[in-house]
Amino acid sequence: MLKPFLILVSAIALQAPLPGQTGSVQGVVVRAGSSEPIAKASVELQGGGMEAQTTTTESDGRFFFPNLPAGSYQLTVW
Repeated sequence: MLKPFLILVSAIALQAPLPGQTGSVQGVVVRAGSSEPIAKASVELQGGGMEAQTTTTESDGRFFFPNLPAGSYQLTVW
């Protein structure tokens, strides 16, 4: 059975970086309706003219995608 979750995202990639600058996307995956972090959730980031990147949340539900070019991104969690 799939359980609902909520993603809290902060520090969105830079909108207009200077040449050579990058941004990052980071956040926390928590169970919907609570603040309980979800460990080992798969988080996929697509967009920014790059191939999709995937990471797994830490025990505290945190994830991080560093060194991203400016652009629009979509997050998917499962």
